Amino acid sequence: MLFRSGVGGNGQWDTHAGNTLQDGYYEELFDVLDQIVTDLDSAPGENGGTMLDETTVVVLSEMGRAPQANAAGGKDHWTWTSAMLIGSGVAGGRTIGGWTDELTGEPIDLTTGEVSDSGETMYPGHLGATLLALADVDPDEFVDRQMGTVIEGVLE
Repeated sequence: MLFRSGVGGNGQWDTHAGNTLQDGYYEELFDVLDQIVTDLDSAPGENGGTMLDETTVVVLSEMGRAPQANAAGGKDHWTWTSAMLIGSGVAGGRTIGGWTDELTGEPIDLTTGEVSDSGETMYPGHLGATLLALADVDPDEFVDRQMGTVIEGVLE
């Protein structure tokens, strides 16, 4: 399922001024996510549990937003982004990674997901490998290890 918000009149998240214009989008997004999780948790799964036991919901943007406000009180595009994973196989209730003083992603220990000076910087390949692992697919068949490996700290 793809979610595309229409809240706020213009139907766009890409506002570079007035971050409060996005408030309605976030409310709608989290309402829809709540409904998706509720529906999955109440639908019978194929293996005796619920569909939520067999499904991973991924919320992801192709780009991040700068952590600091621009002159117009908005946020510009940023190289770093975030992802939210909900459901089967995900060790929930935690945040993986963090930010440097320069507001770029910090390296993490892939085993724990904790920030670590000796860890690795996360790239799209890390998320791809992790999603493949959640689907019980061997990531090595699809993701070059130099492009990213499984973030074990995300998995249950």
